Amino acid sequence: MLQINMADVMNVIGSLTPYLIAIGVLFVLALIVTFAVNKKTVKEVATRKIIHSESWLVALVGIVVAASMMLSGPMATLLNNATLTKYMLSDATVSKANELAKEVQSEAITMLKNDDSNLPLSNKKVNVFGWGLHQPGLWRHRLRLHV
Repeated sequence: MLQINMADVMNVIGSLTPYLIAIGVLFVLALIVTFAVNKKTVKEVATRKIIHSESWLVALVGIVVAASMMLSGPMATLLNNATLTKYMLSDATVSKANELAKEVQSEAITMLKNDDSNLPLSNKKVNVFGWGLHQPGLWRHRLRLHV
């Protein structure tokens, strides 16, 4: 059965609130214009029909824009996660990656400990930053990237 976390649902609704409010306001404004423009306020039938149709057309365009912003904004990640193809790593790949990680880790620890005098160190102090760290005019050269 599909497990739905209500906190997640409320967070999604909270992120959609401005768009839903805009849709509601457009719908209410179209209704107000439709009821406000009647036989008493506008005598010509053609003018009334144009005003009614234009108000609903503007509302429809606004609702479509709000819905598209909603789908491309806050709901984009949800839609992508729901529609993308999911790929799983095989057990062999996971085990090979774990073995490689252990090997790299053991080599790094060996280099750090300097077992069997693998590193050419004559004294116990090592300057990992280089002599340029202490030269006032050369500090900017350490950070320069050469492409």
